[in-house]
This record gives sequence, C-alpha cells and structure tokens, in this order.
Amino acid sequence: MLGPPTAPFSDPAQFFAGTAPQPGDAPRRRTSVRRGLLLRASGLFALAAVSAPAIAQLPAVSQPTAAAPVEDRSRWSLHAQTDFLLYELRTPRSPVTWQRRRLVQRAGFREVVLLGDLERPWRLTFDLELRLDQEFGDVCLRAEDRCLSETNPDARFDHQVLVDDTRLDVPAGGIELRAPDGTRLRVGRSIVADPVGFLRLDGLRVQGTPHRWIAFDAFAGRQVTSAVFAGSVGFEPQGGLRLRLPEGLAPERVPFVDEPSAVFATGATVRVGDARILRGHVAFREVRDGDGVVARRIGAGLRSRPISGKTSLDLSASAVVDPTDGTFVDAAAEATVVHAGTTYGLRFTHHEPRFDLGTIWAYFDLVPTQRLTARVSGRVGPVDVGGALLGRRAPQPQQTERDGGLEGHVRLRRHAWNAGLRFEVWEGSLAPTASVLADVRRTYLRAEVYARASVWHFDHPTVPALYGTSTTLAIGTRAKVTEISQLGFEVEWSQNRIVGHRFRALASLGLRLAR
Repeated sequence: MLGPPTAPFSDPAQFFAGTAPQPGDAPRRRTSVRRGLLLRASGLFALAAVSAPAIAQLPAVSQPTAAAPVEDRSRWSLHAQTDFLLYELRTPRSPVTWQRRRLVQRAGFREVVLLGDLERPWRLTFDLELRLDQEFGDVCLRAEDRCLSETNPDARFDHQVLVDDTRLDVPAGGIELRAPDGTRLRVGRSIVADPVGFLRLDGLRVQGTPHRWIAFDAFAGRQVTSAVFAGSVGFEPQGGLRLRLPEGLAPERVPFVDEPSAVFATGATVRVGDARILRGHVAFREVRDGDGVVARRIGAGLRSRPISGKTSLDLSASAVVDPTDGTFVDAAAEATVVHAGTTYGLRFTHHEPRFDLGTIWAYFDLVPTQRLTARVSGRVGPVDVGGALLGRRAPQPQQTERDGGLEGHVRLRRHAWNAGLRFEVWEGSLAPTASVLADVRRTYLRAEVYARASVWHFDHPTVPALYGTSTTLAIGTRAKVTEISQLGFEVEWSQNRIVGHRFRALASLGLRLAR
C-alpha cells in the first residue's frame, strides 16, 4: 500500500519519480526524470483501474494527492402512489346499477439545493405534484341493455357537463428561494391558506418574518380554475358556472354554462405581536376577471395567551368582512382553558352563506347562522371523553328560528384496539336530528379489520319527505401485502324509507413508492 513520503518534497514530480535532487546533479538528468515520471504515472493509473475497489477504501489522509471531499449541497426525493378502486351500488327498489372502476395516480418530485455558507445557507427548492384521476364504467339498467353516457356529447339526454372521466391536476409546482433569515420567494403554483380562506394560485408569493413580532405573506397571480392547464373545479371563483365545453356539444344545450374567463387574485396578510401577550393580523384579498371586480374580502383578528403553564388560557377573535356592503361574512370568538388535563372551551361563530370565493353557492338561499358551543373534554384512564352543549340561531326576514343540541363522544385506545362512540341530538325550529355513530378497529400483524355503524333520525320542518330513520352498517379490512402495496375490501348496507335497501361493495389496491 502506498504510504506518505518520508521527507517533504518541494516538487510533486519528486514523489512520482522516486528521487530527490542532490547537490551536483547535472541538468542532463532532467530528461530521464521526466521519462521516469511518465512511466510511473502510467503505472499508477493502470493500478487504479485494476484495483479501484481496494483504493476506494483507503482513507483520504493517506493520499497526499487526494482532492478535498465535495460538499453535498443537494437533496432530492421522489414519491408516487397508485390506487385502483372497484365499487358497485345496488338497491332493490331501483333497476339502475352503478358500476365504476377508478384509477388515481399521484407523483411528486422535490429537490433542495443549498447555496452559499452551509451554516446559514440559501435554499433553492424545486417541487412538482401531479394527480391523474381516471374513471371507467357505466350506470346501466339491470333488466335492459341500456347505459347512461354522461361523458358522451352526442347523448342528448344523458350527457352531464360536470362529469369527466379523465382529470389531470397539478396541485403544486414551482421554484422557491428561501433566505437564511426565513424569507421565501416562490414562483409557480401554490396553495394559499390565509384568514380569508383557501386559494390555488399561479403566480408570485413572498413570505417573511423580518422580526419575531412581525410576519407577512403577499401574493399575486392567476387563480387556478378548470380553464387553466391541469387545473380543477375544486376552487372555482364565485358566480355563474364557467366550463370549457367538449367539442361537438351545441352551446344551446347548456345555456347555463358560460365560457371560461381568466381570474386574477391579489392579497396580503400581516401579523404583528406575540401570541403569548397579544398577536393581531390583517388580511386583504381581491379577485378580478375581464368584467371587473369579482369579490373583495378583509379579514382581521386577535389572539392572546395571558396564562400558560399547567393551567393555560387562550383567547381569540376573528372576522371576515365584505367591504362592498360591510357584511360580516364570517366571525368567531373563542376562549379555551386547560387545567389538570381537562379542556374547557366556549366558542361563538357567525356565518353568512353568501358567495364563497371557491364555490358557486349562488343557487342557495342566503340564511345567516349563529352558533354557540360550550365544550369539555379530557381523559379518564385509557378512555378519551367529551361533550358539548350547542345553541343555534338563524335570523329570517319573517321570524328567527332557534334550536339547541347536545353531543358527546367516548374513545378507547388500548393495545391493538381502537373503538369509539359518538352521538348528537338537536331539537327546535330548524331541522331536528338525532344520530349515533360507532366504530371499532383491531390490528393483526400487517392487517386491520374494522366495522362501523350509524343511525340517523331526521324530522325536517318544511320537507316532510325527509322524515324517517337511516341506518348504515359496514365492515372491511386493510392489509399491507408488501412494503409498497396495500389491499382493501369493504361491504356496506344502508336502509331508509326513501331508497329502501342499498348495497355497496368496494375493493382497492394501493401502491406507494418513495425515495
């Protein structure tokens, strides 16, 4: 094995040549030294090619000519998940059978590159998420050879514009630069969750915390809708239904559908203070299209934790206002006390179900609802228990409707068992209901067996047809076959007086890879 030289050399050629210059050496020997250097270097390269595995195990400190180790400045990960489901619905009261097969594929890539000083590096992140949702199957009559064609534009009576067999979505994808102080600059597709609500955006987003008492989040770009490449209808802006119609479908057949339009959103949130003392936030969002302003929202709130420790107290209040008419779209106030492992809470909420920034609630009546909840929860041995008293109020132009409710839950987690029971009862002038829900799970090695049951009773004051009791029972299992695959089976039976007995069967295969 090659070892370190016994004496320092001022010229690297001395080491490869195997000799040091001596006093009195003649210049004519330099030619022979060069030849010796070439011969020895050739021999070393040949030896390295033959015994590369052995040389790779030598410590770097024993190699005077070894280069400094390269710093690893990149981390990447790749994950993928594939789920294949088969499900079928049948009911004796209907001749229609619903048979579907669904393939859902998710894939994601993420790479982080460290720049500058590794103790306080800049982080450059590349990420991409893809989702493919493909459905197969038909809705057919059992006694006849006839099936509905919801996705066929030529099917005059069966076609549904909201049904699509293939959906390609990009939940997120872009480039993000993060500074050592935590400031982030992102370009691409992202999901914004601020006090105003959720939003998917193709554009620019900046987040930062210049001081531990100050934080900001600002964004601007095009809102992701079904009209955007690889978008979805899950976060459509408010207003009329806008879809890109399939080729061959006459527009007069769907007069309620408008052509898609580009929708742009801008907004910002600023948070100031310390939550242990007092922390406040202010948020603003505006959505525009080609016709002008679609919606504006202003949000504000305060939060404080004046008492912390074994006994703690949390106080919070927030509101979202429509500045065009000064209406409180959402408002909430809450106080929570934790003492000796028991949590006590009191919460008041007000909701105005007007146009949502992400859906099309324009087709429903606008009924403001106010709700007051007093809740307590804790743990008694291995059992989690809790309950709540609820009151609800709905102001109407002619009268104000009120009702009250009681709910509770119990959950046991012991060894491989996990079982729970939940109930609720509502009574008053709104929609009286009562329900009991139970579930139990048991783990056996690499498999889990579960069962669930529910009983609901409805007594709607204005829709007599909804009166009655609905019962559901389901059993199933999930098993981990290999490290990357999982199988699932489930059978469900439900019964109510509207549809009678209904049976559902579900089988699924899931594959998950990660690196």
